[in-house]
Amino acid sequence: MLVKLIGILLIIVGGGIALQVLFPLIGSVFELAFLLVQLAVAVGCVMVGLRLTNKED
Repeated sequence: MLVKLIGILLIIVGGGIALQVLFPLIGSVFELAFLLVQLAVAVGCVMVGLRLTNKED
């Protein structure tokens, strides 16, 4: 009986540790995705600017 209680306690503790590791990892993935979107917008602006300045009338 004591072994089962210790097992349940270890499952709860392990789950808590896993969540503490997982949430910052998910947050960093979203930050990386947002950074990539910002870089794509910046590259798009530069390309449009170059295209407008090199436009032949």
